[in-house]
Amino acid sequence: IKKSEEKLSEIGERLQIIDQTQCAHIQAQTIIDYAKDLKKKTRTSKVLIIVDYLQVWPIPSTLKIYSDHEGDKWRIGEMKKLSESIDQDEECVIVVSEARKPSGKGESWGSEMSDVMGSARLTYSPDVVALLSQITPQYLEKMKKPNLTSSIQECEEFLKTQENQGISLCSLNIVKARDGMTKFSTLLEFHFYKNTFKSTNW
Repeated sequence: IKKSEEKLSEIGERLQIIDQTQCAHIQAQTIIDYAKDLKKKTRTSKVLIIVDYLQVWPIPSTLKIYSDHEGDKWRIGEMKKLSESIDQDEECVIVVSEARKPSGKGESWGSEMSDVMGSARLTYSPDVVALLSQITPQYLEKMKKPNLTSSIQECEEFLKTQENQGISLCSLNIVKARDGMTKFSTLLEFHFYKNTFKSTNW
């Protein structure tokens, strides 16, 4: 905690967490103005905007939205405004979005772009799409790691043991990457008591 406090003191006003307790009317233009003012005030040359997460981005009460589909479409429009407002070569907007639930028993979350809500309208917008999903026993069984049997029960027991140690196994898939970036998949350990990710060590 002490080290964190020291780091935050060093960062100062360059780190801002904006929510409705501080800003009653959050919208794209509000964040754009906020970022520009903060850059000028702190003499910062670059900005990183993180939206966590898309589905809780507030919709104005004056806007008539009749479905979740319409709501997502409007929110994505707001994200595009954020993205278009900054210098793409120097700065970045990261948007966290929910994924749909698996369509069938035993399927892994986030295996395709279609699992991301609103992805049809995001096909051309993001430079990178990263899908993070928790590994299921069925996914683990298909991997056939040397130290695991092919039994679903064994895989369930292994994942339960990991969970008891504060570890959740995850799959990270980069399913879209522009401008020469390389798409890849990797496995990670999420240590949820420490809130850290590490490479999986079998």
